[in-house]
Amino acid sequence: MQERRWQKMYLILEGEDQDPKALQQLLKDHGYTVSLRSGAGPEAAARTETAEENLPLAFLAHFIDGIIVVDVETVGVKYANKAFADMLGYSLEEVHRHKVWDWDAVWSREEIEEMSATRNWPGEHFETRLRCKDGRVLDVAISHKPIFWQGAELVLCVIEDITERKRTERVLHLTQFTVEKTDDQAFWMDPEGRFLYVNEAACTALGYSREELEGMPIWEVDPNVTRENAVDYWLRLKEQGSMRFESLHRAKDGRIYPVEVRGNYVNYDGREYSCVFVTDLSERRQAEQQLRQANLVLESSPAVLYRRKAQPGWPLEMVTRNVACFGYAPNELLSGAVSFADLVHPEDLDRVAAEGTEYTLQGEDRFQQEYRIVTRGGDVRWVDDRTVAERDGQGRVTHYQGIVLDITDRKRTELVMAARMRLIQFAATHTLDELLEATLDEAEDLTDSQIGFFVFLDADQKTLSMQNWSTRTKRDFCTAQGKGLHYPVSQAGVWADCIHQRRPVIHNDYAALLHRKGLPPGHSPLMRELVVPVFRGENIMAVVAVGNKSQTYTPQDVEAVSLLADLAWTIAESKKAEEALENRLVALTRPLEDAAGVTFEELFNLSDIQRLQDDFAQATGVASLITLPDGTPLTEPSNFCRFCTMIRATEKGAVNCIKSDAVLGRPSALGSTVRKCLSGGLWGAGAAILVGGRHIASWLIGQVRDANVTEEQVRACVRKTGVDEEAVLEAFREIPVMPRERFGQVAQALNTLAGQLSSIAYQNVQQARFITDYKQAEEARRKSESEYKSIVEHAPFGITRSTREGKLLSVNPALASILKYDSVQELMETVNRSSIQEVLFPKPEERDALVDKVLTQDAWYVFNNRLRCKDGSIVTCRVHSRRIADEGGLIGEFESFQENITDQLAAQEALRESEEKFRVLAETSPVAICLYQEDRHIYANPAMERLFGYDADTLCNMNIWDIGHEDSRDLIRERGLARLAGQSVSGQYEIKYLTKAGGEGYVLISAGLIEYQGRPTGVASFLDITERKRTEQLIRASLKEKDVLLREIHHRVKNNLQVVSSLLYLQSQKFSDAELQNCFLESQSRICSMAIAHEQLYQSKNLADISIKTYLENLVQQQQQILFSPGQQIDCRLTVEDIPLDIEKVVPCGLLITELLSNAYKHAFADGRSGQVAISLHSHAGQFELTVADNGVGVPADFDYCSPKTLGLQLVTALVNQLNGTLEVESRSGTCFRVRFEG
Repeated sequence: MQERRWQKMYLILEGEDQDPKALQQLLKDHGYTVSLRSGAGPEAAARTETAEENLPLAFLAHFIDGIIVVDVETVGVKYANKAFADMLGYSLEEVHRHKVWDWDAVWSREEIEEMSATRNWPGEHFETRLRCKDGRVLDVAISHKPIFWQGAELVLCVIEDITERKRTERVLHLTQFTVEKTDDQAFWMDPEGRFLYVNEAACTALGYSREELEGMPIWEVDPNVTRENAVDYWLRLKEQGSMRFESLHRAKDGRIYPVEVRGNYVNYDGREYSCVFVTDLSERRQAEQQLRQANLVLESSPAVLYRRKAQPGWPLEMVTRNVACFGYAPNELLSGAVSFADLVHPEDLDRVAAEGTEYTLQGEDRFQQEYRIVTRGGDVRWVDDRTVAERDGQGRVTHYQGIVLDITDRKRTELVMAARMRLIQFAATHTLDELLEATLDEAEDLTDSQIGFFVFLDADQKTLSMQNWSTRTKRDFCTAQGKGLHYPVSQAGVWADCIHQRRPVIHNDYAALLHRKGLPPGHSPLMRELVVPVFRGENIMAVVAVGNKSQTYTPQDVEAVSLLADLAWTIAESKKAEEALENRLVALTRPLEDAAGVTFEELFNLSDIQRLQDDFAQATGVASLITLPDGTPLTEPSNFCRFCTMIRATEKGAVNCIKSDAVLGRPSALGSTVRKCLSGGLWGAGAAILVGGRHIASWLIGQVRDANVTEEQVRACVRKTGVDEEAVLEAFREIPVMPRERFGQVAQALNTLAGQLSSIAYQNVQQARFITDYKQAEEARRKSESEYKSIVEHAPFGITRSTREGKLLSVNPALASILKYDSVQELMETVNRSSIQEVLFPKPEERDALVDKVLTQDAWYVFNNRLRCKDGSIVTCRVHSRRIADEGGLIGEFESFQENITDQLAAQEALRESEEKFRVLAETSPVAICLYQEDRHIYANPAMERLFGYDADTLCNMNIWDIGHEDSRDLIRERGLARLAGQSVSGQYEIKYLTKAGGEGYVLISAGLIEYQGRPTGVASFLDITERKRTEQLIRASLKEKDVLLREIHHRVKNNLQVVSSLLYLQSQKFSDAELQNCFLESQSRICSMAIAHEQLYQSKNLADISIKTYLENLVQQQQQILFSPGQQIDCRLTVEDIPLDIEKVVPCGLLITELLSNAYKHAFADGRSGQVAISLHSHAGQFELTVADNGVGVPADFDYCSPKTLGLQLVTALVNQLNGTLEVESRSGTCFRVRFEG
């Protein structure tokens, strides 16, 4: 509130007695001392005169508060002082013209009139709000008294502006309310530590009432505070001003909880207080404990958390301690010694970075990646990284945070399973040899090995056969021979330890093995190896080895190689069986007339035949063997005697035995052939096995003797073979005797059995043919079904089969996609839980009529149908449906092809609306518009008819260039036809045109190209610019006149300045005082610098800008002539960029150089010495720098260019200010003035 200025005032109150007393009381209420006394006051001449004749209250005009007197009857203002008028922003005249309700913002006119009529005022003192002239609303306090004046009932009101006080009260109330309602506990304490005020939160937290707490000392609440240390707390707080610490609070129920205390020292109105805010830390402590537990769990878990910057190298800002599982300490990563990118396997780094960039560019801030990490020890571990991108306010990625899980075991399993699946698929189309090589390649990839080999172990468990090497081994490392080689286990290297120990073996330091045998020539150097045996039962069937891994082999490597090796052997066994069966099938499917190539082993399983042969020999007591027709054995001998073995061991005996076998096995119509052997004279028999009349094998029996065979006969037979006769005779005696008749019966049984085998062989052939035909037919059917299924699955339109009742029997993925279902299965299940019409039809009742039309027609029924999608949206499909009859001819199903034409229909509708909009726009446009194809208009709007004076039909029969003036027609033709041809031509150009009536004008053509009715179409608009052209011509003429005039002005200004300069020169010659002449000379220089600017301006083509380089060259040359002194050599060097500047910058720059150059001549080289002055002006990024430097004597030590004392430097400062620039002065080896300003 404005401060009152107390002064003595003399008030002469006239009127009835109660009126002065009422006024006296009212003034007393506002702090004035009023005396009512008789007698004269100051002389009349000293009194304040008033223009209010009826209200002698002029003294009230000096009151600071507003005063008004209101007529109770009219509610009009009888008097108002200037303070009241200023308060509301009105003049006194305006106040007198208003009624009270015109500015009252609380009560309405009706309410004020009611109060006036009933004299029922709100009280002698009340508050309200008044509206100012500018719309502001003020809070005011009003005191009023009713008075009678000259018979009129009035109300005298004193009005005080309390707006600021009310605002302060509201802020105070808000502050008090905020403190009272804040969640923090608030305490005000005196220096003795007793509570003076506590808020509601403090009462709630401690469990006391406000009355109990106020007056309570702090040590009854805080167990860490005593009466003694409370004094120390107060002194520290008073010294520091504020304190923050943690302590404890004890509630009324004895509960103690942690708190954070924030104390502030306050000195208010001469009294000292401690204002304290307390925060209950119980929940925070609990959360911190939970966080510590969570961190403990997290850091004990296999999940590593990190946060890294989106910067090159991926520097880490946070990583959990369990990163030690990869061999790194957190400090290594957080310090930047090792970046996150350093952990990622080099082969994966680019892929991981590219995928992350692609995800974030697509707006996906959450993504998952799998890649490899290299541990500190060099091990490679697979990880699953769940990443979240962080963005700033502009949407740029600033950080990545993620969770890394070690998935090495899972990944290894996945990789092994994937490798096994690849091998299974590979085996279907490749040979056994290729399969073994592929297995080794997969094993090398899984274990990071460099070499590998596959070895088979024979059934005797003593003989090895090398099968294959890996691709890399053969290509890059090993040239040792050995594939297909058979050799004993005892000769194998240390890798055979797996056979001896019957378990997988790891040699991680081959060079340290004491029992190593060395490597064969051409073998790759060996550092370490992993060897795995393949078991079937108790026997080892094969051995798989890999070697030269960069790191040590692990049990996980053993598991991976074992799984691959076991699968490979399983496939190998199956492969060998399949190859044998395939060979048999190939042979069996040959025509019988082409049976020459059919062999016994192709028709029969030799293992089964061997068992049959052994059983027959055991049952009959004879030796048995199956041979080729030429006597070459096919099976192993059964029940052979030592006598025959000895004879067959000799060359002659073997030849005789084969001949005998060939003779015995010849086909015979009489049955089995029985005769003596050529080598030993024993009885033998044979039966032929035939297929289609072709002899494919012989089943032979024998090695029996009857009583008629003597030892002498035996001696004669074996003597020819060269064997030891005595030893042979001893073996002969071991041969059991079988009667001739008995052997004949065995031979007959053999003949029967051979015939049965021949019959079985024929049946096998026939069965194989049937199987082959069946397989071919089945393959053809499967291929046909596969092709049909592929067509359906990949068709771009929906294909369905459904029933009359509304069930889906089949549906392809395209329809599921059209209807926005995630899969075919989801669509089928959703529909078939209800029906097609209920799920897919917006109006279910419409389906019956469509189905009836489909099922009653023989041809395809085509219609458009609206279907409901999964998300509730509607699509329109073009449907082709036809009925399907079952085997009984009943019709209840139909198939449909459904093409989504929603977008097509929308496009057609959009095109129709677009054409309609174009038509309306063109028809109502004030701009002429036309369409043209080839060289003819095809459309002209009404505005074009009005512009050129032709009707639309006439325009459409005219060439597009006919509307132009003859000067413009070639231009119209060339650009119009070029645009239709697809060439790039200007889209806007001006032409001169002719109307039908012969009038001329100008138009601005804006042209483009569209496709209309399948043809390229030009669209053009014609904006009439005739008036603009005329205006431009007038403006150009006017500008030319002004240009001439302006040049003349600059010329005259230059001439006038030259005259002034000459006058100054003439005047200076009249004075002998050198200093006075020097003043004239300086003035002349300044005027010349301005004259040169005007001279260059009127000679320039551009009146706005001057080439500063040319100007300064002329100026410096002239100044050198003016300032020249005999015997003094001053070298002025000028380095100025050729920059155009306006006259507002040029003149100050010229004057600056004039002053500084003159200053250099006078002061830097004052004693006639010679020197150099360098003047330069350069610009950079809109900033100019003007430098004037000399190598003279420099400036005095007490020189202050900010407070210049000479006229020249004062001019320099003023000119720098005129340029809105800055001035710097340096004094090193001379003086340098540097001025910087904006262009």
